[in-house]
Amino acid sequence: MKNALKDSYKKMIALTWSGLALVFVGLGMFLAGLELWGWGLAPSAIIGFLIWGVGMFMIMKVERIKKEHDLVTYQEVLAFKKGEPIDRDNPKSRRARQHRLAKTIATMVVAIVVGGILGFLCAGGLH
Repeated sequence: MKNALKDSYKKMIALTWSGLALVFVGLGMFLAGLELWGWGLAPSAIIGFLIWGVGMFMIMKVERIKKEHDLVTYQEVLAFKKGEPIDRDNPKSRRARQHRLAKTIATMVVAIVVGGILGFLCAGGLH
């Protein structure tokens, strides 16, 4: 059992770093295709988006592993890494598990408002 947990953690780390690298490579390919190689918007976007998408898929696999093992807080991930029993009864773990949907919706609304304000200001604001 301990080896299975250790293997899951190693898989999580490998997927995290590989996915993160591919996300940045995809962004770099998009920008390099536009600016350095003169591919144009469509080919640069397609190639960049495909590489970025593979990276995001890898990162989503990590989230599935975390959900499978019910890991929410950083302390739980560290205990999982060490093969120790996970303490889900401490206040931080309980708070992190409460109202997940409400927290996600609130974060999304704040991000939309901030993005709208920044977009409005960058577009010239009120003339």
